[in-house]
Order: sequence, then C-alpha cells, then structure tokens
Amino acid sequence: MTYQGGYAAPYQPPVDPRYAPVVAPRPKRTAPRLGRVAIVLAIGAFVLAAVPLWFAGHGSGRAIGASAFLDSGVWTWAILAPARSLIIIGEVGFWLGSALGVWALTQGIIALRGQRGRAPAVWAIVVAASSPILLAALTGAALAVGVAAA
Repeated sequence: MTYQGGYAAPYQPPVDPRYAPVVAPRPKRTAPRLGRVAIVLAIGAFVLAAVPLWFAGHGSGRAIGASAFLDSGVWTWAILAPARSLIIIGEVGFWLGSALGVWALTQGIIALRGQRGRAPAVWAIVVAASSPILLAALTGAALAVGVAAA
C-alpha cells in the first residue's frame, strides 16, 4: 500500500442503528430568559432616554420661541439659559439610555447567538438599534412643539 498524501477520516466507533437514539446526545434545553431580559433592557433604555429628551427638547423649544432668535436670526447659546436644567437632565437621560441600549444590543446578540430566546433577542436588537433614530425624531418633534407653544 502506498501513501497517497490524503488524510484519513476521524475514527468513528461503529454504532448499531437500533441503539442510535440511545447513544445520540440529547440537545441541551436553554431557557429564553436572556432574550427576555435583553428586550426589557432595550425598551427600558428607550423609555429612560425618551422621557428626559422630550422635556429637554420641549423646554429648549419654548426658550427659543420666547427669544427674539426667530425674528432676528442671530444665534447665541444664551437663548437656552432658561432651559439649562432641563438640558442637563436630558443629557443625563441620553447617556444612561445609551449605556443601557448598548448593553441591550450586546445581550440581544449573545442571546441570539446562543439560541436563548431568539424571538425576544431579535426584537431587542431591532429596538436597541433603532432607538437613536427614534429618539432624534422625538427630540426634534419636542423642539418643534416647544417653539410652537411659546
């Protein structure tokens, strides 16, 4: 017998087909808890950021509407001085929501990859990934409502 340069297949012990179901390992059942926690985190991150951003946008819009900026067209940051505390609260909410959103996105990817709650993990990824776009639109709408209210 001559060597042909190939590799042999890995050794597999012979298994009688009658005993195959007994010998085959059972798939490990996993709980969907990780995916559920990820979707709760994603929704919580969105709400945690949305509420302060709405108030910050609305307060900023009212400050801009009450100033003479719309008539004169000259911008100065002093226009936002009446809404300073709301802007700081909005920024804190934004950063907390961002941190939780990244956590939810990461946990959703891990849950999806580990098949531990696939459907909630997919929704967590969708919510966490689309939250910045929705929050920007929400803040713009709050700003417009604030300007209109002033």
